[in-house]
Amino acid sequence: MDGYDHSKWLPGSTQDASPAGHSFFYVGFHYLFLYFLKWIGISDPQAKMLLVRLIHAAYSLLTIVLGYKIALRIHNIRSARLVGLLLSIYWLMPFLSVPNLVEVVCVPPMLPIVSTMYSKKARVESMTYLSKYEDIGFILSENTNKDDTKMIPKFYLGEWVRDHEITKEIPIEWHIDNKTLSGEGVASFVLFFEADNIGRRAERLKEVMPGLVFEKKIEPGFADKIMHWMNPVNANNIIYIYRNTDKIPDKKP
Repeated sequence: MDGYDHSKWLPGSTQDASPAGHSFFYVGFHYLFLYFLKWIGISDPQAKMLLVRLIHAAYSLLTIVLGYKIALRIHNIRSARLVGLLLSIYWLMPFLSVPNLVEVVCVPPMLPIVSTMYSKKARVESMTYLSKYEDIGFILSENTNKDDTKMIPKFYLGEWVRDHEITKEIPIEWHIDNKTLSGEGVASFVLFFEADNIGRRAERLKEVMPGLVFEKKIEPGFADKIMHWMNPVNANNIIYIYRNTDKIPDKKP
């Protein structure tokens, strides 16, 4: 804009004809904004950069909002508040909070994509699959690999069923003692979370619910697999659906 090519970024600045690898999308916004400031008579570099920094500061707040929403979607309100608090600490480091770097400015737009893609696909699809059955009554979630199971999104089931869970903290023996695996409260379907020891776990439950038969395997979504690969702490739940033939004898197509 001022007739000077800083750091030889512009095409044709060097003898090398290969692409330089710098996108003009973000730089172009700066060009238009700085041109506007020049047009309205603001020429002081300090004043220009103050306005640029203020825009970046406001824009960086999106990271806190979106990070909070992602944590809330993945876990719970307590974790979401902690994530929001930690992200807000960026104000202590201005070089990370309000930079003019494409590498950092691209983060906020990526967060809503992550939030949308990290959709708990396996749990949603499990409920969608079971929605073709009527009067399910009870669903049992089993994950004896861990201390708890993930909440099932009953909205997609189209029926507000009751549910139990079998975990390390609530073992099958507890259910046997409390008679939740027999009588009217017995589950029509069992959702086994994760593939670890699935054969042994299914056989153990069949000792109490002999009518269990394998119905369907629900795979996690692509984004869930990627996030699990990036950080194994992120759940990558495969769900095995078993039907209790004592409650629902026939499989629906």
